[in-house]
Amino acid sequence: MLSARIRALPAALCWLAGLGWWAGAPVAVRADEPGEVVAVSAKTTPTYKRAKLPDGSFRPEAYTFGEGGHFSGPMRDLTIDKLQFLDVAKVMVGPLAERQYLPSKDQKEIKLLVMVYWGTTAGAGGAAGTIAAQNLDATSHAHEVARQDYAQMVAARAALPIIAPNGQKGSSSGVASGRQALNPTNSANWGMVDAPLELLAKDPELLGAKLEVIRAQAALDSALTVSTAENRERDRETLEKARLLGYDAALSQTDNLEFTARGIRRRDLLDELEDGRYYVVLMAYDFQTLMKEKKHQLLWETRFSVRERGVDFSKELAAMTEKASRYFGEDSHGLVRKKLPEGNVVLGPLEIGAVVPEKK
Repeated sequence: MLSARIRALPAALCWLAGLGWWAGAPVAVRADEPGEVVAVSAKTTPTYKRAKLPDGSFRPEAYTFGEGGHFSGPMRDLTIDKLQFLDVAKVMVGPLAERQYLPSKDQKEIKLLVMVYWGTTAGAGGAAGTIAAQNLDATSHAHEVARQDYAQMVAARAALPIIAPNGQKGSSSGVASGRQALNPTNSANWGMVDAPLELLAKDPELLGAKLEVIRAQAALDSALTVSTAENRERDRETLEKARLLGYDAALSQTDNLEFTARGIRRRDLLDELEDGRYYVVLMAYDFQTLMKEKKHQLLWETRFSVRERGVDFSKELAAMTEKASRYFGEDSHGLVRKKLPEGNVVLGPLEIGAVVPEKK
């Protein structure tokens, strides 16, 4: 979805000259769940280096915004769906200014085109709760019952050959010895017993039980195929969400570590991805290269998100952005977590006065 928007940049540019004159009213930010964590992932390209002034501060860089778009979740959510592009972009202005990124309407002075994306990822119900998983459990149980019923019927017939675990055939001398050999408490034995074909042909009840095992096995194979396909699709969707939210590098570092101490870290990451999450993505492109050469040269990106459950996006957006702004234009070197403020935080007016004037 994001790549499609990027290809349509020239038509999607939104010049926010008016941003330079906004003086926003104080914004009250309340953390609905104290201690809620915002996850931040930021990267820069090797070609992007911020110049500094003699006092060590960053040299100001002029930018303009571009509307990347809003990607809604599966359920209607007015805390985010009601917000327009200008609502979200306005919140970005103050934190960007703190990092010496200043809005401009002079195309010759603008260095960055900052694309703004925001939205909600869909939560997952967990593999154990899917219809395919439930069907797999049901068919697996039915298959086990069918095998047990058939094995007990075979054991109840006197002097029937039983295939031992070593593959050698032996004969039980009666019903009691047959049942003892099968050991109904050991389900692994059910697949090791069968009746000779001549007996199956003469015993309709036994044949019916045998056919039920075959039908149950076919149903189990089909359910397993569907469940495997669903798990693969689930893994693909998880990977897409990881890339969108900036979890991909952290997740890849835990590959093949499921049963180690670091496997806990992987489970935590997957749990966060399976939760619905609010996110904002800022992608800063070289504006002059885009205008002159029609090339999309990415310079830096910052991705930040917070769990959707129990959070009002419209109230938390300012706090999320403030926490993530430390990494605007810098590399976070992986996934970083920062707690949102507890209680109420009041942000002062957003006054942007350093607008680069348009040359005549």
